[in-house]
Amino acid sequence: MPRDASIALNSLNPEPLVRSQPDGRPLPLAHLGPLREPALALADLTQAPIEIGFQSLLAVSSLATQAHANIETLAGDAPLSLFLLTVAASGERKSTCDKLAVSAVHQWEEDNYAAYLHCRATYDLELGIFEQAQRKYVKAQNGGDVIEEEVPQQPVAPVIPRKILSDVTYEGLLHHFEEGDPSVGIFSDAWGQFFCGHAMSKDNQLKTAAAMSKVWDAAPLNRTRSGQSLDTFRHRRGCLHVMLQAGVAESVFANDTLRDQGFLSRCLIAWPESRIGTRLITLNEEEASKRAIAQEKLGAFDNLIDRLLSLPSSDTGNPRELVPRRLELSSEARLLLVSFANEVERQQGKDGELAHITGFASKAAEQAARIAGVFALLADPATNVVSLTVMT
Repeated sequence: MPRDASIALNSLNPEPLVRSQPDGRPLPLAHLGPLREPALALADLTQAPIEIGFQSLLAVSSLATQAHANIETLAGDAPLSLFLLTVAASGERKSTCDKLAVSAVHQWEEDNYAAYLHCRATYDLELGIFEQAQRKYVKAQNGGDVIEEEVPQQPVAPVIPRKILSDVTYEGLLHHFEEGDPSVGIFSDAWGQFFCGHAMSKDNQLKTAAAMSKVWDAAPLNRTRSGQSLDTFRHRRGCLHVMLQAGVAESVFANDTLRDQGFLSRCLIAWPESRIGTRLITLNEEEASKRAIAQEKLGAFDNLIDRLLSLPSSDTGNPRELVPRRLELSSEARLLLVSFANEVERQQGKDGELAHITGFASKAAEQAARIAGVFALLADPATNVVSLTVMT
């Protein structure tokens, strides 16, 4: 092709402008509270960037705590639900970190499923008795007969002990909330399941993004079906952790629908430096001892998550509706949060460091409060106060 023709063709198909990727800030290891030791342990076991393991641990911690408490923020109470996006290349051991971090949740699901099957069998039997009595009552009433026996109370179906959802649409999420656990985590280490699946197709992006924003806000979720009444699902909780490769992440972050609707600004994003090429294997007693200690620390985290998942949660009388208690900020914690919020607000002004990401920055104080609430319950599941140390 002649050079002039090539230039003309390229002018019709210009390459998109891509913002250069700035260096990320390192994870503040000294301030990870109860997640410091598990995060270090995951890094030792997988040799993955510590940020990847921390994101998975934080997501699981949000899932384990969100059913039990809401956190006081500077603009009212908020759930402990966190949305996290982790960006890393293929081969960075994202799936390995996630598998280790969520193992306690999967074990909890397995341990509770046998009891659920027993309760379900009892429920099906009681439901059959109820429906038979109801038919008998209606038949007698229509025939003008005297009804001596009362119809038994309709049984309540047991809650399906499923905490983790992966390939889920908005309709699928609502279907889960009909019979499933009211506190769930939408976790996916395969980016295609969420951002390239049916839920995020061109026709469904806006609906899914708006729905997920409602989940983050713990707002009521509505479903309208033709010819049927409106269903409203209240007092549910949902957190999210999706792992992405860099190429997909760039298209996601540039998506006008996800940005303008507010979904992206609700997410905490980690994009760590790659460790591929440095993960050399060492076989000696020191390394074996190090791995054994890491396994022990991760086991302690698993025990804590199992304890939180097993704690009874308050409900409205309907086991599918949660009534989390309130975590208050200590006076010192509130002052620190106010100081942080004011500094973030100043940096959003013209020519400020955060002027180009005001959507993210405006939610920074609430995100800090949510994380503090998660940390507080990890440190003491019975606490009702977030201390200055935790808020720091």
